[in-house]
Amino acid sequence: MEKLKCGVIGCGRIGCGFDEVLSRTLIRTHALSYYKNPKSELVALCDIDKKKLEHYGKKYKIKKTYENSKVMFEEQKLDCVSICTTANDHLKLVKEATKNNIKGIIIEKPISNSLDSAKEIIKLCKKSNIVLAVNHQRRFDPFYHLLSK
Repeated sequence: MEKLKCGVIGCGRIGCGFDEVLSRTLIRTHALSYYKNPKSELVALCDIDKKKLEHYGKKYKIKKTYENSKVMFEEQKLDCVSICTTANDHLKLVKEATKNNIKGIIIEKPISNSLDSAKEIIKLCKKSNIVLAVNHQRRFDPFYHLLSK
C-alpha cells in the first residue's frame, strides 16, 4: 500500500510544538502523528515563521518547507493536509486544498470564525468529495482520563 502524502499548515503548538515541551512518549501534534504513522508520510510543512519551518523541517526531515500554502499545494500533490492556523484563515486554505485534489482535511477548532464560513467549508468539502475532520477534543488523551477519576 502506498503511503498517504501529508502536510501541515501552521507549525505552532498543535501543528508541531506540543511534542517539544510535553511528554515525549505521547503523540500530541499533527506533524508527529503523520511522521510516526506507517500509513502516512509527512512531506510538507507550511508556516509564515521561517524559524519554525527551519526547526521542524530538520526535525521531521522535510526536504522542502513553505511559507506559501498555494505553492505547497501545487508542488506537493498532497493526499491529506492538517490546517492548524487561526480560524480566520481556514476557509481560504480549504478553498486552496479543494483546487488541488486533496482527499482529506483535518482542521483545528473552531472550524471557522463565522457560521457562514463554516457552512462554506463543509459545502466545499462535500462537493469535492473530501473527508473533513474537525479536531474538537482530546477525548482519548490519557491526561483527560486522569482528570475524570
